[in-house]
Amino acid sequence: MTTEEETTEGFTSAVTSTSLSTSDITTNGLITEKETTESGTTKGFTSDITSTGPSTSDITINGLTTEEETTELGTTEGFTSDMTSTALPTSDITTNGLTTEEETTESGTTEGITSDMTSTALPTSDITTNGMTTEEETTESGTTEGFTSDMTSTAPFTTDITTNGLTTKEETTESGTTDEFTSDITSTALPTSDITTNGLTTKEETTESGTTDGFTSDMTSTALPTSDITTNGLTTEKETTVSGTTEGFTSDITSTGPSTSDVTTNGLTTEEETTESGTTEGFTSDMTSTSLPTSDI
Repeated sequence: MTTEEETTEGFTSAVTSTSLSTSDITTNGLITEKETTESGTTKGFTSDITSTGPSTSDITINGLTTEEETTELGTTEGFTSDMTSTALPTSDITTNGLTTEEETTESGTTEGITSDMTSTALPTSDITTNGMTTEEETTESGTTEGFTSDMTSTAPFTTDITTNGLTTKEETTESGTTDEFTSDITSTALPTSDITTNGLTTKEETTESGTTDGFTSDMTSTALPTSDITTNGLTTEKETTVSGTTEGFTSDITSTGPSTSDVTTNGLTTEEETTESGTTEGFTSDMTSTSLPTSDI
């Protein structure tokens, strides 16, 4: 029995407490290390004010075995209330063909289990729905984590799907697109392996609506291959499209420059090159230069 004026850390005030000591209390058959007062409940302890619960060791209520205990007022953490529960044991339950270690009550669903209230779910092992194999399951009302709903799905298997020539491990439904998958809703994409579009070879692919990562859109591209291009005498490993310039490449849109090897312009020898519109790094513009060679001036 505690004093009437003391409150310990993590303990509800004992001012109005008629509680027993905090060591190994057995109240209504409920053993605990904590204690509650008339005005509330301490952490991890179900109030013994209205509790008629048995001990917390291997309780079986309505066929539901658990280490926790519930009171008439509610449910403790990790425990399904025995107020309206007609639950089966939590070991290997099969409800509507759904095998699980968890259990649901008449009023709801416990963590990690699909409700058996409206569920007509199949077993969670190797389900094939509309040709889609998965370890997860969906109910009539929605979709479980990691599972594409079979409500409106007409999707094929998720293994090596080829849609419009696009092979992928993911799958899309009629209503949208799954992670890492380009929607086949409007896609007329070619295979993703070694595509050559307008002479541009790439491992990526673009759809009608845009461009995928690392790929120059073939919507407006008239680009040549990306290997050793010589444009206006300028050799490069990069390529530019009609609409702009790629990284590290001087645009061939307005360039009339000669090659970049040992250029001699107005008597000035250099390894760099300039275009009509400006000057490249390390090169004196030949636009206004009348300089002599840099040797023995």
